[in-house]
Amino acid sequence: MADHEFDCFIKYSGRDRSSVKRLDACTVIPTLDILEGVDALVVGGSGDYLVSQNDIPRQTAGMFLVLEEARHRSIPTLGICFGSQIMTKAFGGLVVKDESREEAGTFIVQKSEGAEKCPVLQYLPDTFSAQLGHKDHLEYLPVGAVNLVSSEKSTNQYWVFPGEPIHAVLWHPELKQEDLQYRLRFYAKVYGWSEDKIQLMYETLKPSPHASDVLHGFFEEVVKKGRVYSK
Repeated sequence: MADHEFDCFIKYSGRDRSSVKRLDACTVIPTLDILEGVDALVVGGSGDYLVSQNDIPRQTAGMFLVLEEARHRSIPTLGICFGSQIMTKAFGGLVVKDESREEAGTFIVQKSEGAEKCPVLQYLPDTFSAQLGHKDHLEYLPVGAVNLVSSEKSTNQYWVFPGEPIHAVLWHPELKQEDLQYRLRFYAKVYGWSEDKIQLMYETLKPSPHASDVLHGFFEEVVKKGRVYSK
């Protein structure tokens, strides 16, 4: 799944594969040297570990240090799903596990007031479909963070620090409908999901033509142009 996610990220972000330095931060403890010479930091997803459960404490501690230093250096940073949860916790927010609000499939998300001021979200419609796969939720955001997108089940879907190049998104902008279907099929075997549960997830799957625009917006508007959200 790590390879699949990376391939999808390359495909939908428009990045050249050779320009991306990849590190499996769930198995290798990240250190500050990974920030040398980079234009941006992206922390992706993880289907095997939960931030709320502190499954990989040594790796998590390393990620915290890297994220704090990236913020100190004003390196544009994007967290995706697990990445957004790690960022939330690293900067003082709260992440909780709540399977009653699990979002696994395609769900409608809605922009909040002020989202049009975000350089990444400004061109997305007010409501759109997004691919999600999480049971950890961003219960409380870090002090100073502003949430700009919500869903019916999970309020905090996209947050930023005003005036800083930091963006955290709970949905998967690197996945389209067919990509999430592939992923659900894989994890159905890993977690032993019942056929009924799998079928219910499949029934939610729909196209999400706008959700991936987050990747393009982040690299074009934040990384290249240096634009930030301001209230």
